[in-house]
Amino acid sequence: MKRAVAAALAAMLLLTGCSSISGDVSDLMTPPKLTAEQQAIEKALDGYVGYGKYTLQYPREGDYRSAFILHNLDTDSEQEAVALYTLGSESAGTHIMVLKKSGGKWQKQSEISSSGSEVDKIDFGDYYGEGHDQFAVAWTELSSTNLGVSIYDAAGNRHAIKGTFTQMKTVDLDGDGKSDLLMLRLDRTARTAAATLYACRDGAMVPVSSAKLDSTVSSYANIYATKVDGTNAVFIDGYKGQHGMVTEILMWSGGKMYSPSLDSATDTVKPEFTRRVTVPCRDIDGNGSLEIPEATELPGYTDISDYDKKLWLVSWQPFSAGTLGKSVRTCVINSSESYYFICPDKWNGSVTVDNSLGNNIWSFRLWDGGKMTDTLFTISTFTGSDWENSKNISSPNVYELQENNGIVYVVSVNPKLSADAHYLDLAGIRQNFRIYT
Repeated sequence: MKRAVAAALAAMLLLTGCSSISGDVSDLMTPPKLTAEQQAIEKALDGYVGYGKYTLQYPREGDYRSAFILHNLDTDSEQEAVALYTLGSESAGTHIMVLKKSGGKWQKQSEISSSGSEVDKIDFGDYYGEGHDQFAVAWTELSSTNLGVSIYDAAGNRHAIKGTFTQMKTVDLDGDGKSDLLMLRLDRTARTAAATLYACRDGAMVPVSSAKLDSTVSSYANIYATKVDGTNAVFIDGYKGQHGMVTEILMWSGGKMYSPSLDSATDTVKPEFTRRVTVPCRDIDGNGSLEIPEATELPGYTDISDYDKKLWLVSWQPFSAGTLGKSVRTCVINSSESYYFICPDKWNGSVTVDNSLGNNIWSFRLWDGGKMTDTLFTISTFTGSDWENSKNISSPNVYELQENNGIVYVVSVNPKLSADAHYLDLAGIRQNFRIYT
C-alpha cells in the first residue's frame, strides 16, 4: 500500500512540481453492525429459537441480502420482519421466521423451512392482486442453477411453482398492475435456455408465456425490469465466452412474450447485443431506462494481446423502436477503483489512459502520432487516512474530487495544457467524474 501511495503522489508531483510528501497507512474497514431494529429482531429470535442455537443466513443473490428483511406483508402501514437462520442441530437447511411488531415487541407470525435447502433469493410482490405483498423464495435444490420456487404470505401459507429454474425476477411484464414472476432456465448440457412468465390466473400462479433465450451463455449476471418506449420490458445480462457478455431483451405484445434481441435463425443473441467486456447494463444517463454498453479498445490498446492489460472505451446505447440507437454517453471505467469518467465528444479518439503505474493511478494523456504524449490530468485514489496525511501538497493544481466508502479520489491537473483543445478544467473534470457501483 505504501508503494501505491508513493507512486500516486509521484504521478501527481510530475504535474504540480512539488518535491516531497509523507504518508501513512491505516485500515478503515470495520465490520458491519446490526441496527437497533435488527438487534430487537435478533433478541426476539433468541427467545423463540434459543440463544446460540442458530446461525443467521443471507440470501446469495438479489436485492435483499440481509438476514433480517423488513417489508410490509399486510394491509396496515407497519413492516413485518423476515428473518433467515439455520439451526445448529441441522447439517443443512434454512428456516424463515416472519415476525410482526405488537406492543413494541416482535412476535412470531409463522415459521417456514425447506429441508436441506438454502435461500438463493427473496423477492416481494403482490402476486395474487390482494392489495398487499407476499414473498417469493428461490430455494437451492441440487445446485445454485437448480432452484425450486415458492410464494409465501405472512402466515406461512405456501404456493409452490412447478419445476426448477436458474433465476427468478419479480416484474410486471404484461402491464396488468399485478406482480408476475419471470423464471429463467438454462440447461447447458441440453443446450437449451428459455424464459417463462408466471402470472396469477384464477387464484393460482401459472405459466402464461415462454420465449427462447440464448443457450450458449454460461450463466446470468442480472435481470432488470425497465421500460422500452414507455412499456414494461426486461433486460437480462449473461456471460458468454471467456470475457464476453450479452444482453437479452424480453417484451410483451399480443398476450405473448418475445425477444427482439434473439436471432431466430441461430437461437443466439444478435451481434449488436454482445460485447467483449463484462460490463452490465445500466441507466447511464438517468432517464429511467437502461442503456446497453458497447466496447472498443482505447487508443494504444488495440494491438495488446494480453486481454487483462487492455483498456476500453465504453459507449452506451438505448434500445428503442426495435433497434439500438445512437450512443448517449461514452466513458472509461476503472472498475477496480469504482469510478468511471465520461469522455467529452471533443476528445474523439485523441485522448487515452495510461495505467502503467497501476489502476489506482490513471493518467489521461493525449494520443498523437500513434503514441501517448502530454498528460492532461491524473486521477489517483487514496484511503482516507493516507490522503489526510498527504494533503499538505503545496500546489494549487491538486484537488479532492470525491470521497466514497473511505476512498478519496484526487485529481492533479496540468495547467500547461490549458490552451489545448482537449483540455478540461477542474469544473469539467468534476462534472465528468462518477462513482461506479
